[in-house]
Amino acid sequence: MQLMWKAQVVKRIAIIMVDDDEDDRMLFEDAVEASKDHIRDTQFSIDGVDLLERLRGEGDYAAEGAVKLPDLIILDLNMPRMNGYEVLEELGNDQLFDNIPVVVMSTSGAECDVQRCYSLGASGFIIKPDSYEGVVETVKSLTKYWSTTMTVPARSA
Repeated sequence: MQLMWKAQVVKRIAIIMVDDDEDDRMLFEDAVEASKDHIRDTQFSIDGVDLLERLRGEGDYAAEGAVKLPDLIILDLNMPRMNGYEVLEELGNDQLFDNIPVVVMSTSGAECDVQRCYSLGASGFIIKPDSYEGVVETVKSLTKYWSTTMTVPARSA
């Protein structure tokens, strides 16, 4: 019996990174430059409230017109106004967001945090790397995984 594998299809994905730390957002943005083969668009939100307004086209985002949902959300846990746990709960309670994978990226590696995130519907949990090179490698592998290995629902470009 001969196994036949399909060729890997590279689909460039749209990402929203949610983190209140400006340095972490800038570091992530630099790392995205090294992963352009897998990323179509990257947007940033400063906390959970900002993310939900962006996704729903509310608040500052109401004037932008049609909402373009991302293919992947990368979410920090510890943020003001609305933390990552609350965001996961909100996303889980709204059918509009059912098919958007959410990967938590946090400085915490506590088992209780990992367990809680997965129980709230997170698709993955990554401990933030402590070096620039580590962030670049993490972003490269994460975006490659979600753009080539995993199949995500089609979104408008």
